[in-house]
Amino acid sequence: CFTDCSDIFRHNPSNPSGVYTIYPNGSTSGVQVYCDMDSHGGRWTVFQRRMDGTVNFYRNWNDYKLGFGNADGEYWLGLENIYFLTQQKQQELVVDMEDFEGNKVYARYTSFSVGPESDGYRLQVGDYIDGGAGSTLGRHNGQQWQTFDRYQHAGPENCARLFLGAFWYWRCYYGNPNGVYIWGANGSKYEVGVIWYNWKASQNQPTYSLKAISMKIRPLLSALLLLLVPLLASSLILDCSDVYLQNPSNPSGVYTIYPIGSTSGVQVYCDMDSHGGRWTVFQKRMDGTVSFYRKWKDYKIGFGNPAGEYWLGLDKLHNLFRQKKFELVVDMEDFEGNKAYARYSSFSVGPEWEGYPLYVAGYIDGGAGDSLTYLHFHKFATFDNYQHVGSENCPKHFLGAFWSGPTCQYGNPNGVYSWGSEGTRHEVGVIWNSWKGRMYSLKAISMKIRPAE
Repeated sequence: CFTDCSDIFRHNPSNPSGVYTIYPNGSTSGVQVYCDMDSHGGRWTVFQRRMDGTVNFYRNWNDYKLGFGNADGEYWLGLENIYFLTQQKQQELVVDMEDFEGNKVYARYTSFSVGPESDGYRLQVGDYIDGGAGSTLGRHNGQQWQTFDRYQHAGPENCARLFLGAFWYWRCYYGNPNGVYIWGANGSKYEVGVIWYNWKASQNQPTYSLKAISMKIRPLLSALLLLLVPLLASSLILDCSDVYLQNPSNPSGVYTIYPIGSTSGVQVYCDMDSHGGRWTVFQKRMDGTVSFYRKWKDYKIGFGNPAGEYWLGLDKLHNLFRQKKFELVVDMEDFEGNKAYARYSSFSVGPEWEGYPLYVAGYIDGGAGDSLTYLHFHKFATFDNYQHVGSENCPKHFLGAFWSGPTCQYGNPNGVYSWGSEGTRHEVGVIWNSWKGRMYSLKAISMKIRPAE
């Protein structure tokens, strides 16, 4: 069975653009989609298409869940189908659009996924690649789906009802691709039409309703290469789980991985022993030999030595999460020899332009308590790049760098290396508050990821 349009392309690269049947959730889940085999290199599975106003898109939750319309014209594939597609493979996204004057632009994103219905089909979108349209969708990142009859928006307004559409709304004002089909700027009420705010608003036409828009996904090229060219696997070791797969007898130690291709080699410490092994360590404190009170650029690129204390780098972390879905474990030890851990079933980091926001869920108790869930969706902060929502500059105040919430009092793993509770200033040390409290600085802590099973 073909899971998506990229499978149809691999079956026969000469297949033209058109309507095909795919099976997002197994052999009994056949659904018709439009496959774009031409634009931007082809292989795109179209999940939304507006072109002539023949289909009503002001619909209820159940319609958007299951899908509606006709794949050879205007249609919506269905949130359940999109969820299954983005869970099975790492997808990228392109949004093609056209105005009534014949101008065409696009917005492209390096990663795109939709969560389960239980989480409101929450949107996660990666780095923006400029195609002239502007990054309207970046504003909607992390938001839940909304229809007029199921409103999950954080603000006071029912955006779907107010603007006669359905989308991952963020304050209602940035995009409405599923709005009422109207003709250009003629008579369009603000945000009611088929709107991509960053394109036409930049031309002083914020109420301009587009002639055509389509949203399409395809598997990331790296995933395709792993499927099509397995002989290159040795040069495409993305993380320590790949090091293990190459040779399950490989011991813990320093290895070279390639987060974004054969020219991106970087050394990391692979933990092949604890909690079943295969962990890629991205942060390690153990003896205080490396200073962690550093600038944004250092935390972006990485520093230290993987054989000892080090930080892998936020850019490398983000690139890893574009390839696979990961879980996280945080191992720690105090100066009395006690050990504990905190484990999370889901962990990822967003792009730099969003402040490397943290996405973490599914805490599993290992004795250390949960000092991380509170920081979900918050941005990374250093003393020279402070994007924290509170009034204090947490990194400067507590001499560290980490994801910061409304208050600074939950954890400081990258704080100044101190010795236990002796002379440790409040939150200045290497702190995991839910285990030893705010005054005790840990002897060792390490943060590690591996692909979620």
